[in-house]
Amino acid sequence: MPGRLSPCAAERVAALLPRLGWVAAAVEEIALLDPRSDWPVPHQRLFDALEGAGIPLLDCASPLVPGASDGTDLGSLQRCLTAEPAPTGPLSLAGDGTLMLLHCLDSQAGANALCLRLASQPNHLLIAGGDAFLLGAAACHRGFADPGLGEPSYWRPPLQLLPLVIQIAWSPPGAEALLQYLTLPAGPYRSLRRAIAKQFTDLPGHDLDVWQAEVDAFVQRRLEKDPAADEAGLRQGIHPWLPVGEAGSREAMTRDLAMRLVDQVAQYWRSRYGSLPHGELASAESRQYLAAFQAADALGIALRAWDGAEISREQLDRLLDMLCRANQIGEGCPAPFSPD
Repeated sequence: MPGRLSPCAAERVAALLPRLGWVAAAVEEIALLDPRSDWPVPHQRLFDALEGAGIPLLDCASPLVPGASDGTDLGSLQRCLTAEPAPTGPLSLAGDGTLMLLHCLDSQAGANALCLRLASQPNHLLIAGGDAFLLGAAACHRGFADPGLGEPSYWRPPLQLLPLVIQIAWSPPGAEALLQYLTLPAGPYRSLRRAIAKQFTDLPGHDLDVWQAEVDAFVQRRLEKDPAADEAGLRQGIHPWLPVGEAGSREAMTRDLAMRLVDQVAQYWRSRYGSLPHGELASAESRQYLAAFQAADALGIALRAWDGAEISREQLDRLLDMLCRANQIGEGCPAPFSPD
């Protein structure tokens, strides 16, 4: 008896439509990185149904802008690919070295050839696709630092939320940590943080007036969606997740502040973990939420046992590093709380 074929994208969308009410409460928003009009018809139906279920869809698509200098071969190719309407006829190239076509017997040979060429150039930017791990291996073989082009780790964003929330509380906050936090694809108020990140034009990027304007716009959108929402409560919920410079020092923070930041992260991941199935149905997503909770919970326990009203930055960073590493491999650990 022939086996049943796997459902196509349209069939999977059709099966999902009547079940959207089950997940609407757990989804804050969905960001579309490609223009909505470019998606196929089944996804258009899904997007309409998502909005009907109360899940906002954010159009985060960025227009393609040529980055190479005009007049170079690479610049000419980029402008040809992004032009509207698309130009007709062949593309004229000058052979200036900005654009190369490598044809190799296999992908690893191509990766080796590319890294050999990069070794002779002091400045370069490497963008990789599906065979990124081959380029990573070739780069390490040529003596480069590991470019981090291996398989993506689903542990990274959740486990970064805790240290980043603490890092941005130092005064002044590090610009790199602040931008990482604003663009982190984990944690609450992601659309608000992304909107603030777009205003990140001056280091360290903490313009109170600009940030407040983005918060006001975010609150207004929420009130338009739900006029019965508690505006004061919404603003009070946002404030703890933007603790920029609250420590008042770059060397130490009070134990009370550290505990508040850690506890709110732990409570967030506890709530997210509790919203997902467990047991035999446990997914990689539920395990990463559990690991993130365990790291924050363990740090909270350590801080409560801390002797002193303050903790130094060096001591707090050491605790963070140990606990995040320990809980990153906690896939088989039992839940320390009831999912209910």
